[in-house]
Amino acid sequence: MLKFIKSNQTLGVTLFAATFFIAAWANINVALVIELPFHIPFTPQSFHVTFTAGDFVFPMAYILNDLAAEFFGKRKAIMVTVSANLTYLFFSVTTYLATMIPNESPEMTKAMQDIFAFSPRVAISSILALLLGTSLNAIIFNTMKDRGFGFKSRAWVSTLFGEVSDATSVSWLMFGGLPFLQNVPGLNEIYPATVIWSMVATQIVIKLALEAFMLPHTHRIARNLHKQMGDSQIA
Repeated sequence: MLKFIKSNQTLGVTLFAATFFIAAWANINVALVIELPFHIPFTPQSFHVTFTAGDFVFPMAYILNDLAAEFFGKRKAIMVTVSANLTYLFFSVTTYLATMIPNESPEMTKAMQDIFAFSPRVAISSILALLLGTSLNAIIFNTMKDRGFGFKSRAWVSTLFGEVSDATSVSWLMFGGLPFLQNVPGLNEIYPATVIWSMVATQIVIKLALEAFMLPHTHRIARNLHKQMGDSQIA
């Protein structure tokens, strides 16, 4: 599937494109907040689990970040992630602004506004959270690599810290409100703290479960890429 990648340049472009796609997919779907009630058997107690549709896509950004850190180091890995998300921010803001131009398709305009009204807030929150999370992820990944840890150990430990950091910061930024957007209609909605903490906990569980599922595949991809690019350093 990735046999066309034979050089660092091709790999870099591929990682950027994939990260942009993941950012766009996740940031559009994150506006869909899902709350599921759970009842504890044999007790009167119940609780709600809150998450977004984007939670199942965001972990892929950390998998791509691990691959970027493996081949390019932590600085370029962070650069790939942030630049892809900045590109999505530009895309979402310009699309949202375009809906404000008078046109002959009011129904389409309303649909586009519904889709992208939350996107600038999501993109800004995601960039700030990803900058923190992927920076921590890349730093830990490369530090462990320098100390001789294997790819699986590096990927798991770095993702653990990165995901916890990302889930906490992105949930509070996205749904707790950004101060400079508090007077902008459609971008100033604030969720209760109990809901946000439920999102944080659910995100961490979902993201780490997906990382555990994807890790063997990520390791295999890294090994194959090293071989294809004629790199003697096999992950």
